[in-house]
Amino acid sequence: PFHPGVLRLLKIVIDSAHSASIPVGMCGEMAGYPLATVLLLGLGLDIFSMSAFTIPEVKKIIRSVSMSEAEELAGIVMEMKSATEIDSLVRKWMNERFDLI
Repeated sequence: PFHPGVLRLLKIVIDSAHSASIPVGMCGEMAGYPLATVLLLGLGLDIFSMSAFTIPEVKKIIRSVSMSEAEELAGIVMEMKSATEIDSLVRKWMNERFDLI
């Protein structure tokens, strides 16, 4: 989920939809992946749809960060060139704040 091409595509879709006043939702594994939550918020994702099992953790994360923090993380990530580099940064960022890993 942290491949730079995937993240750029998501950002393009989100920005294009928002420019047309259309909210963007994501359903599936990435939407319910706690490590991706802040990054997806920072990219502008509006709606997260996931299995009931992951809702409490994702909800806690969403309530614990500001949009400016999420946007800052996303901005840094969007400049990175590899999935490994992105994964490492996101894990470090999330672990410092939420002790997920």
